[in-house]
Amino acid sequence: MKKWLAFGLVFVWSFSAFSQKMWQKQGVKIDAPICYGSNQVNRTFVKPPDKLKSTSGKGADIIVVYDEGFEADPTAKNAFETAVSIWEGLIESPVPIYLYAYWSDLEDGVLGSCGPWDFYENLDFMPRKNTFYPVAMVEKMLGEEITDGATPDMKARFNRKNKSWYFGTDGNTPSNKYDFLSVVLHEIGHGLGYTGMAQADTINKTGSFYSYTGSKYEPGIFDQFIINSENKYLTNTALYKNPSLSLLKQLQSGYLSFKGQIPYDDGGVKSYPRIYAPSEWNDGSSIYHLNENSYQAGTDNSLMTPYFSRGEAIHNPGPMSLGMLFEMGWKFIRMKHEKHPDIEAANQLKPIDVNISSDYELDSTKLFLISSADNFVHADTILLKATAQSELFQANLSIQSEGTLKYYFSAKNKRNQLFRMPGIAPETSYSITYGKDLQAPVLTHQPIVFMKQEDLSAEIIVGATDNMGIGSVKVEYLVNNQAAKELSLSVSDKNIYKGTLSFPAGSLIDGDSIRYRIVATDLSQAKNQRVLPATGYYSFKIEGTYEPVSTYFSDFNQTNRDFLSADFSIKTPSFFLNGALHSLHPYKSPEKDDMSFEYQAQLKYPIILKSGGMISYDEVVLVEPADDGAVFGGDEFWDYVIVEGSKDRGKTWKALIDGYDSGTYKSWKSAYNSGIVGNNSTASGTKDLYLKREFAINQKGHFETGDTILIRFRLYSDPFANGWGWCIDNLSIQDPATVVATMEHSPGELIFFPNPVSDELIFRGDFSRETERLKLLIYNHSGSVLMQYDWPVSGNIIQQRIDMSALSAGIYLVVVEFENGERISRKIIKR
Repeated sequence: MKKWLAFGLVFVWSFSAFSQKMWQKQGVKIDAPICYGSNQVNRTFVKPPDKLKSTSGKGADIIVVYDEGFEADPTAKNAFETAVSIWEGLIESPVPIYLYAYWSDLEDGVLGSCGPWDFYENLDFMPRKNTFYPVAMVEKMLGEEITDGATPDMKARFNRKNKSWYFGTDGNTPSNKYDFLSVVLHEIGHGLGYTGMAQADTINKTGSFYSYTGSKYEPGIFDQFIINSENKYLTNTALYKNPSLSLLKQLQSGYLSFKGQIPYDDGGVKSYPRIYAPSEWNDGSSIYHLNENSYQAGTDNSLMTPYFSRGEAIHNPGPMSLGMLFEMGWKFIRMKHEKHPDIEAANQLKPIDVNISSDYELDSTKLFLISSADNFVHADTILLKATAQSELFQANLSIQSEGTLKYYFSAKNKRNQLFRMPGIAPETSYSITYGKDLQAPVLTHQPIVFMKQEDLSAEIIVGATDNMGIGSVKVEYLVNNQAAKELSLSVSDKNIYKGTLSFPAGSLIDGDSIRYRIVATDLSQAKNQRVLPATGYYSFKIEGTYEPVSTYFSDFNQTNRDFLSADFSIKTPSFFLNGALHSLHPYKSPEKDDMSFEYQAQLKYPIILKSGGMISYDEVVLVEPADDGAVFGGDEFWDYVIVEGSKDRGKTWKALIDGYDSGTYKSWKSAYNSGIVGNNSTASGTKDLYLKREFAINQKGHFETGDTILIRFRLYSDPFANGWGWCIDNLSIQDPATVVATMEHSPGELIFFPNPVSDELIFRGDFSRETERLKLLIYNHSGSVLMQYDWPVSGNIIQQRIDMSALSAGIYLVVVEFENGERISRKIIKR
């Protein structure tokens, strides 16, 4: 559902995700602000900033990923790049800012929209608690990437239906055009953080700051600065409960301002920026723009007002909008500190190090370490001293007796702005405990599921932390029943330990097993240990590929090792009478945009393709159905199942059939929708939902007769919705019922007319050999059986009428099966 490893379950992250924190996967989405075009004409031009940084010395690197529409329009793209370069010279970030840009069909009157892709809260460097910060700003403050080029920091859309764009960059915008560069500059401002969490429910008469749980309401960093005409902050819940009618009245009060540490100079008048807060809430415009009447066309601060006039060109964010972004976090004192480990002896206490960098010049007399032995009832303040290493400062602590000492850092720049680390200290702080240590290390590990026989190696990755530090992390392992061996893991990143189990060629065969456990020892005098798992061992099998075969059949009533999978298993769950190959029930879906999970089961027998070879199986498919009218491969075709083949040992896979979902049959779709909780289906599959699927292995023409291919079954799960899953029974691949070497009936003995057909197709067979029965099946382009008939044959002749009026126009495959297994097919065109 698009709300916006070895084999088996495939994540978009690998085992290196041990180094990620959970907050890095838990962003929050909100609707992006919108920019409207007005029909007024104001031929004005606000020039770009006089002193932009040179390209080589730009403060930020904004990397734009354009869709096909922009790539095909170099004039629009050039204006976009010019707007990007202006912002790159005004802000600073040590990491790239990824912007995805789309030409889209937006509502009439809308010029564009843009917003942060994610928001994050309560990270240790953030100055405000329970406050959402936009992802690009978070990365700037952190000094590290949270996302990368595969996930945008902001996403922008511009109205390709608008025929009145001016793509020049000279500010000479005609009176009947909208200046595209100005709109892009405006929208990037929203993506950088000129937005927040305010919402208005005018039906239920409540205003609020965003609720991401349905019960927990919290503001964004922009919202924390909003004041009313009485100089009261709207985020003060003692005055304006969140949510409440009183907050709604404030959001629609007509007079709101953005109060930073100091007022701005607006033409010689010191004032706080006026916020657009009309008496009628306007989704997409209210709150997160400057007031249109206060900052009129042609003035320095007019870029971030909600409407653009024709002829209006503004190539500078203006001092107010830029200052507001700086106030929220684009000018920042960044402090980085590795917590001092606990100690068992006073001489183990080392100087406390902290890295401090600042966008404004630091005040070296206002850099402190504050410590306390009584939870900051009393505190000692120690001046941090510079070291020979740039940006590295130190202070010496003293611990007089056993117990816990808490500490944090405080820094000011020469603009007298104060920052702490942790950001909300002393409510949160670092600590050092002095005394005997009895704490064992904390371990995390994703167990190996299996190893392919040809790989001969498997990487083991362990997350290991300890309050005093890790001494060693080792793996004890056994191959089959041989003597135990030991592998020492090496630290590869902070708290991440890695090592590779390697085996000589030929030493492992299909079915061999490996057991292992992890033993971590800390640096304490007691050498505290943690073993994972707590009892016994992890174990996994060696999985080899079998000799190629021409046919395969399984009714799955007996457990076998014919499939390579961590996600599918042969079992008989409730509501089923016999064994089948089942996916996880329910399968999982990621809870983050642009992620996906893939569940796979690969047949270990390679198949030698024969001419006319077929696959058939009984199945139940309860996966998220696509939107009405969506087709496989389209944006609104969500989860699906698919069968694929590979002739290069699994390096590349080709579809044997188009992906399909619960919407394929009414019975499946009704079952899926019978138990929806939130976004997910809680309905269970049953034996009564089994339907047969049959299709030609090479209907898509990816392979040739005689090719040897691997075959896999794959369930794809996109974000935010899932269901029961998939099961497969009575799998038949090129078995004697689907492949016939000797042709007893001639294709010329079958007649279908009329072709093309409108409503009724007449089938006639006049056979040279007697046959008692035959089966006729009609397939669509995806290989799904739409109609099936089983007829007796009187002597050597049969004639039947087939009603095709219910089928849509297109090409269909009609297949006739004889008792001896022979199959003859015809293509029929339906008008």
